[in-house]
Amino acid sequence: MQLLYEHRSPPRTGRKVALIITGALMVVALLIFPPEGLVTTWSLWALACALQLAGVGLLALPPVIHLWITRREIIIHPTGPVRRLPIQHIHDMELSGTEEDPVLTLHLRNGEELDLSDWTDNVPEVMALLAQLGVARRDA
Repeated sequence: MQLLYEHRSPPRTGRKVALIITGALMVVALLIFPPEGLVTTWSLWALACALQLAGVGLLALPPVIHLWITRREIIIHPTGPVRRLPIQHIHDMELSGTEEDPVLTLHLRNGEELDLSDWTDNVPEVMALLAQLGVARRDA
């Protein structure tokens, strides 16, 4: 199976590292300026540890794959509950919406309509790839 297109969720590594750095800065601040009161001290230490652990835990999670396109089929959510659409089952595709928020709708041969815009951010590239694979475009 030759993979022609793949859409993953963005890694957002900067936000995850920011959680770790914020927790580390809190630890440094707690060491330099220890607060008064046992409950406040333990609460701030727990928050600092939780931020660091959340950042490290999120870094360990792989990004979610939303869409694969091969020469023979479109596979939606390949790592979860998989939905496979053979290319020959697609009657045509239609582009609607605005330039900022395009909507790509696939019309299947069984009469079903499937919005691919929920599964990808790069609608023009997906449309061009599907046209190259032989899917006709419906004019609105």
